[in-house]
Amino acid sequence: MFFGPVWAIRAEEPPGPERTVGTCVLILMGCMTTVAALAVLAPFFVGPLGGLVGRLGTAVSGEAGRLARATITRSPRRVSSAASSLMLGVALVGATALIVLTVDARFDATGRQVMRADHAIAAAGMTSDGPAPLPRDTVAKAAAVPGVSAAAALTVSDIKLVSPAPKRPSPEEDPEPVYLTVMGADQDALPSVLRFGGRLPRLGPGEIALTSTIMKGQKIGKGQKIVVRGAQGRVTLTVAAAYHDPSHLFADQAIVSPATMDRLDPDASTQAVLVRGGSERALTRAFADVPGVEVLDRSGYVKTASSAMTKGMRVIYGFIGMALVLALFGMATTVSMSVGERTREFGLLGAVGATMAQIRSIVRWEAATVVLLGSLLGIGTALGTVFLMHVATGSSFLAPNPPWWLFAAVVAGAAAVTLATSALPARRAAAVPVLEAAKAE
Repeated sequence: MFFGPVWAIRAEEPPGPERTVGTCVLILMGCMTTVAALAVLAPFFVGPLGGLVGRLGTAVSGEAGRLARATITRSPRRVSSAASSLMLGVALVGATALIVLTVDARFDATGRQVMRADHAIAAAGMTSDGPAPLPRDTVAKAAAVPGVSAAAALTVSDIKLVSPAPKRPSPEEDPEPVYLTVMGADQDALPSVLRFGGRLPRLGPGEIALTSTIMKGQKIGKGQKIVVRGAQGRVTLTVAAAYHDPSHLFADQAIVSPATMDRLDPDASTQAVLVRGGSERALTRAFADVPGVEVLDRSGYVKTASSAMTKGMRVIYGFIGMALVLALFGMATTVSMSVGERTREFGLLGAVGATMAQIRSIVRWEAATVVLLGSLLGIGTALGTVFLMHVATGSSFLAPNPPWWLFAAVVAGAAAVTLATSALPARRAAAVPVLEAAKAE
């Protein structure tokens, strides 16, 4: 029901952020439904996994491991209830961490690939609308620093595509307006500071280069004339070339020359100045008297720009954290209740000669089964979610390539949490008096 419409959206919607977001939302809804299905089917996995853990427990703990194996396989629903809560926590942490690490690594790799400049001059603070604009004379100051071979100011403005007119989603619906973010840069210095994909010629006045995604989505061809509306009104431009910014950090939609940017928006803000050559110390000294300006190296600027792109994910972290806490509380409650309901069982084990250490060992081996089952299902869900996002969107930023330590750390954390939540119930179970257990119903 949720996965099916993904392919319909891919076939009907043009490439772009809206299509990516829509497909990701549907996949997340489908994966949530899959998690619910796995929670229902979890008891069927307890038998094989409980047998495996029981054999390991028998080899390590002897009779306590054998008893643990019997209690695990006898009541699969009890074990699966705790494992389902752990599965939810592992899936949330695993999927989120995998997406964040993949996106950060991809931004870093592609940003270094596109940015040929050695340094970037940017505003130190952020406004509600993004990076604060730089003074107009920033590029001239940077170019005058000894050793600098090229300096290009990146100006940014938003324009509206008037012609060709956007397509109607359906005959009954009005077309959605198309807005483009345009970057203006000195065409002589641009090849020295940025390296884009495709063949990007030197743009003259009245020319614009569009990304291949925009051209495909709006059905625009090379050499075609388009009409856009900027701050100064309507402007007719000629599409000179198609290019690709794999980093999505510098010019994700369109590029024009400074002369064309003056026609579109003469007050366009300068958001960064990219500098080739020179030393960081000399640049810092040159801008020491300019408040709110900092000099960054290539890695620093790529990290800053990518952080601005992903700052909206901080809200998601809060919701995921709340869900994770609820999942852990659910697992702890289930483990505690399962031990409390077996007062008679643990007391009678003590009556026939089981030691306190053996009873605690039985509870711990059950917890090990919870860890194994919850971790396997959670990791499988996390990998499956990111893999489906990658296949559906085709985005290299969602590739399921986890670092070797990620899921090892997740499993270790799950084991620590599970053993911590089972420590007190295990202690209570071992301390049940025999007479009290005999009276328990």
